[in-house]
Amino acid sequence: MSDNPYAPPKTPVVDSDPALVPMERPNEIMAAIWLAFINYGLGVVVVLLSWDYYSKLQTLGGFLGSQAFSLAILCWLYYKIYVGRNWARMVVLVFMVIGIVVTTNRTVMSVMESAPMLAKIQMGVGFALSLVVLWLLFVSRGRHWFKRTPLRS
Repeated sequence: MSDNPYAPPKTPVVDSDPALVPMERPNEIMAAIWLAFINYGLGVVVVLLSWDYYSKLQTLGGFLGSQAFSLAILCWLYYKIYVGRNWARMVVLVFMVIGIVVTTNRTVMSVMESAPMLAKIQMGVGFALSLVVLWLLFVSRGRHWFKRTPLRS
């Protein structure tokens, strides 16, 4: 400390916590991200293959707009999961639960009764893939990606 009363205080500035060790990303995280995008892609392909049915439910502009918005949100959330943000994992969980609640709604189920068989199959496959993604993010070794570990001396 100097004797000058007008000298600014000296404080060390650290950009990151040196007590945290960088962790290697588990393979389960990459598998969850790939499965989520495969699930999304399958859904888009099924809609395009069954466009005569889906065109009665929404316009092409509405479909393209909703898909662009959904893809942007999906990419952003899974990037945040890729870098280890726990809140993004929770948001994905909430979105999947909302999706399950919406698709089990009577109105949606009555619309799906008249849907082509390919759409019904994709709905089941998509549900199964979503459960696998949740398992990879919350139950498997991938869950450790979202926890910080202190350095070991």
